[in-house]
Amino acid sequence: MRTPPCNFMLVHSALGLTILFMMILSLINQTWRKRYCKPFFWFAIIEGIHAIPASLANDAGFKPLFLLACALLVGTGVWGLETNKRYFDNEARAEKHLFIQYTVVTIVNSFAAFLEVPNMISAFKSKTADGTFHSHGDEPHKVFGHTLYDALPEKVGMTIFLGFTIAVWFIWPLLLLDLKKPRQNEENSNGNDTVSEATRLL
Repeated sequence: MRTPPCNFMLVHSALGLTILFMMILSLINQTWRKRYCKPFFWFAIIEGIHAIPASLANDAGFKPLFLLACALLVGTGVWGLETNKRYFDNEARAEKHLFIQYTVVTIVNSFAAFLEVPNMISAFKSKTADGTFHSHGDEPHKVFGHTLYDALPEKVGMTIFLGFTIAVWFIWPLLLLDLKKPRQNEENSNGNDTVSEATRLL
């Protein structure tokens, strides 16, 4: 793909890995599927939109597949948000739909990564042999010209990547930890140990 690595690949990878891990967590604990479906589907929608310019500029023959993947990510994300909105109308059906939506988003991500990995391996092999990554130059794409990835400096992509990973991979999990429960249990246990005249000392 003719895209700066920070503005496309870093941001794209951060979103894709987050979606994958959220799917795994939803399989570990099914209640998390409903609880965290909003960020999951928003991440899918953002990833689909973010990948559209790169898919259009793809010269490796995968343009139709990547555009289909973008459409599936956005469409499934919107469907998932609608399912969440109407969840309590029919909870059993909504749970079934959420599972289907999570699965579709994850499979699309995995399939797209499968198509991208060979090119990434080839790029690193080329760097090992020549000492530098192959450059397509600064010329605009012959059909689509410059994309937003090219127009923005790569420090923008790096900043988004670092901000997203720090916020979603580190700060958010810490905020989700319920630190109050152990304290409440301690207070309850202390409360149950009240000494009275009827309390046996031995």
